[in-house]
Amino acid sequence: MGFDSIIFLVFIASFFFTLLFSYIDFKRKKPVSKEPFISVVIPTYNDGDTIEESIVSVYESYGKEKFEVIVVNDKSTDDTLEKLEKIRNRYNFTILNNEENLGKVRSLNRAVDHTKGDFILFLDSDTLMSKKALFDMLSSLENPKVAASTCRYRAKNKGFLARMQELEYGLLGLIQTSYNLTSTISLWGGCILIKKNALESVGRFSLNMLIEDMDLALKLGENGWKVRESHYSVASYVPTSFKVYYKQKMRWAAGFGQNFFAHYKTFFKNPMVIFFFLTYSLLTFSFVFLMIKNILYVDNLYQVFESIRDQGYSFFNSLHMMQLSNSFHFFKTLSLYFLYPLFSLPYALMNINSKKEWYKVWLVFPFSILYIPVYSVISVIGILKGIKDFYTIKKDQRGW
Repeated sequence: MGFDSIIFLVFIASFFFTLLFSYIDFKRKKPVSKEPFISVVIPTYNDGDTIEESIVSVYESYGKEKFEVIVVNDKSTDDTLEKLEKIRNRYNFTILNNEENLGKVRSLNRAVDHTKGDFILFLDSDTLMSKKALFDMLSSLENPKVAASTCRYRAKNKGFLARMQELEYGLLGLIQTSYNLTSTISLWGGCILIKKNALESVGRFSLNMLIEDMDLALKLGENGWKVRESHYSVASYVPTSFKVYYKQKMRWAAGFGQNFFAHYKTFFKNPMVIFFFLTYSLLTFSFVFLMIKNILYVDNLYQVFESIRDQGYSFFNSLHMMQLSNSFHFFKTLSLYFLYPLFSLPYALMNINSKKEWYKVWLVFPFSILYIPVYSVISVIGILKGIKDFYTIKKDQRGW
């Protein structure tokens, strides 16, 4: 049995347990027994195109007398402030204007001082809340041990890159929900519902972390709290240009590397995290290796074909002589190429909400064959950057 076969079998086991644990957690869902007052904090910087949708989505998801909205304008240079003033004529919310650009983390920490509720919903200005997702997160927080709950994203944009990221979020969401049986290790920064006393107990968001949401989840876990991920998603605008996409993925991967070194003890207490990460990475690179090997094999077949042709055989006779010896290899390779997309099928199914979206099933082929290898290479580069940042970014220094 070859190395790639062993990796494949290990991945199957990991994949099976991830599906099983996620399903068990899904069956444990309970309805909300009470609707507490919530403080909604929306940080914004040059998001004039999406801020109104985000605010309106909150008002459509919860009782109007049961929440407050605080929008932190981080010295936007576009028309964000003008749009906020206009929207406030229809909706009653507070605007906090930063006199200088403080960054997302300082803006969030500043807004906490102005909140009245015991529960805080941090919602990005390009993310849309839904009633189903909000009530599911509230249900999780009724457990006194659970400090925070979060929702994965569903791409609001159109286009190929947006659809690929949607499957990626399905992959990450499936893994995260499987960790709910203990405590998940990360939060989606664009949608976090947290108990205010839990946030205060860990010193709020860290300034020096590239992905402060994962750091917050890990700090909560280290202080005896549990963190959960909802099985529902929220719509969010995602990068549609490769330049912006690359920058985001580099930051996410670097943040993972930074968090791993900062909280390595917590990671080793959750071996399933490392196990799945390593097996999926090895599986991806073994798939790339298989593609390269087959390209070289095809080149070798062509050389054999040419040598047979040089002996005077016709084109079709040469093909016939090669057929028996290579047909088995061809079908074996074809079956392996089919298996990789097959394992991506759950990520597509998680994002199908109507009959019109069944086309997403076919996206598993470009996702597994093209997107994941590119994503993995960027992630490796980013993780190495994150290790460097762990040793260079100071505790009071802005992480991004």
